[in-house]
Amino acid sequence: NNMWDVVTPLYIGDKHVGNVFFGQFFYDDEIPDRRLFEIQAEKYGFNKEAYLAAFDRIPRFSRNTIENLMVFYSKLSEMLSKTSHANLKLAKAFNTQKELQLKLEDKAAEVEEFANQMEQLANDRAKQLKDAERLSAIGATAAMVGHDIRNPLQAIVSDLYLVTTDVDALDINQEAKKNLLDNIKNI
Repeated sequence: NNMWDVVTPLYIGDKHVGNVFFGQFFYDDEIPDRRLFEIQAEKYGFNKEAYLAAFDRIPRFSRNTIENLMVFYSKLSEMLSKTSHANLKLAKAFNTQKELQLKLEDKAAEVEEFANQMEQLANDRAKQLKDAERLSAIGATAAMVGHDIRNPLQAIVSDLYLVTTDVDALDINQEAKKNLLDNIKNI
């Protein structure tokens, strides 16, 4: 369009993501060719008066102003780039943290399940131990009762043996004594 424009590229990290445009203008130390713009209006079918009125409103800036503007846009672009890049890194770190948190929650659930299994196993082992102790106590009681019963019986059996071997020496009816002693022996 035979006019000037200031464009500043925007980068995020190393990636070009866009441009900032200042807008078209003329330098104040140059004289634009008005006839060129009349020809453009005719060539493209624009309303000549409206086109030239727009031409008269085109801003004019000094080269120093434009140089300062370019420095400003460069710094603005750099600031936007750094801020955007930092925000992207922050978002990535946040997503990584969220992924790690989900993995941690999964592992915590696994640990809790394992702890529940270990608690159930410990309860089962405690019950088995309690049952074994109960059976051991029953066995000890049975052994003690058996011992307590066998001791007197052993004495009776021993006495019966002695009596039956010496039954002929006794004065009572031999047949009655023998039957009585046999009955005691069979008890």
